Amino acid sequence: MKIPVFDNIKFVDKEGYLTPEWTNILQALFQSLQADFSDEGLVIPSQTAANISKLTDAPNWTVIGDTTNNLLKIKINGAWKSINTTP
Repeated sequence: MKIPVFDNIKFVDKEGYLTPEWTNILQALFQSLQADFSDEGLVIPSQTAANISKLTDAPNWTVIGDTTNNLLKIKINGAWKSINTTP
């Protein structure tokens, strides 16, 4: 999820309304939250297997959906591992 950077700028104008800068920040935050959460829960981001292998800067414990192989993957100790969901 992309969370906007906090800006230490004026929050409201003289009439008490949000400044345009803060309106944009909050709109970006709400759009991100709506894209990443549904009424049913967290939406796991997904990529193709080829793209996942290029995500070398992703931190450990990142979870992503592999759309090529229809698997969940997690990064542990710098390597992508498949999550077994079969009972």
